[in-house]
Amino acid sequence: MGGGAQAFDEQPHLQLLKEMLTQAFATPRRHHKSKPFCDHVLAFSVADSRIWLRNYQARPAARPSPPRARPRDSALCAVSGQHRSQPRA
Repeated sequence: MGGGAQAFDEQPHLQLLKEMLTQAFATPRRHHKSKPFCDHVLAFSVADSRIWLRNYQARPAARPSPPRARPRDSALCAVSGQHRSQPRA
């Protein structure tokens, strides 16, 4: 889970929601169609009694990297607006 994952453990209905989101979006270990790279990140968080969703894409670093930098240096940038939903307990 993304930032604010501790908030999902505070209330029973949020614990259930965390498990449902994990089952829906997580890739099973050693799945035959999983890829060895990560190009998108979904971040779920709880704030103001709402569930917030952000979609990020991993892109190469914008600035030129120093000669000793790893070639896989990248940055996350938001590729969509924020989505929020308000669960009813």
